[in-house]
Amino acid sequence: MDVTNGLNPAIDDSAGNPDNDGLTNLEEWNGGDNPTDPIDADSDNDNLTDGVEANTHGTDPNDADSDDDGLNDGAEIAASTLPLDPDTDGDEMSDGYEVDSGHNPLLAADAAEDADND
Repeated sequence: MDVTNGLNPAIDDSAGNPDNDGLTNLEEWNGGDNPTDPIDADSDNDNLTDGVEANTHGTDPNDADSDDDGLNDGAEIAASTLPLDPDTDGDEMSDGYEVDSGHNPLLAADAAEDADND
């Protein structure tokens, strides 16, 4: 991982954090299990740093949409939805679908509405 990611295998840089994402190089490597990029603060480009995902939200820093609901993790945090629950309000419509169709992903009562008037 060192050479591949621009790190120096000849020195112990395991405690380093060249991308300032809140994860050390050793934490980024993660034992080789789902490693993140130690020189890219946001490995999945969802507008949350790898450290914030791993240490604050419990989301996958290598998967932009950890719950696969069509709304990336950064957008979920900005919208106050739950990035590990595809249907935050429990109305059987995914958060991504609700946002895309003009519904409120935090309001289950809007499931009966016709947002596109068809």
